[in-house]
Amino acid sequence: MTRHTAAQSAAPGFFPSVLKPLFLSLALTFFALLCLAIAIAFGPVSVQAADRCILPITAMSVFFAGFLSARGQSTRGFLRGAATGALYGLVAYFVSALSFASFSPGADFFKLLGLEVCIGAVGGVFGINICRRKRNS
Repeated sequence: MTRHTAAQSAAPGFFPSVLKPLFLSLALTFFALLCLAIAIAFGPVSVQAADRCILPITAMSVFFAGFLSARGQSTRGFLRGAATGALYGLVAYFVSALSFASFSPGADFFKLLGLEVCIGAVGGVFGINICRRKRNS
């Protein structure tokens, strides 16, 4: 007879519940930024106005990822959302590092990573509480 701890029993479902929303949010971000790039190239949108759109697009995507990672779970919404936000920031870092040879993490990177972790955690809290309310109704 084998005894499993809570961490061992939660581990198999943790990463799939975080990775799928992560890739969905990355696809959402890619699509939104592609639309923004098309608006800059062919429309009247200036680059300065577009710079102000990038952070809200990222924040909405991270919130969406945190929300989805906690949806359908009964516990640890905060942790799932924070982990999703952290992974989102790290994937964005690696994509930037591969895309730009002169890219190096600075203070702004760590501020953005902390913001993504916090936004993902808030999304996870919303995701677990909204879905819990629906189950209880």
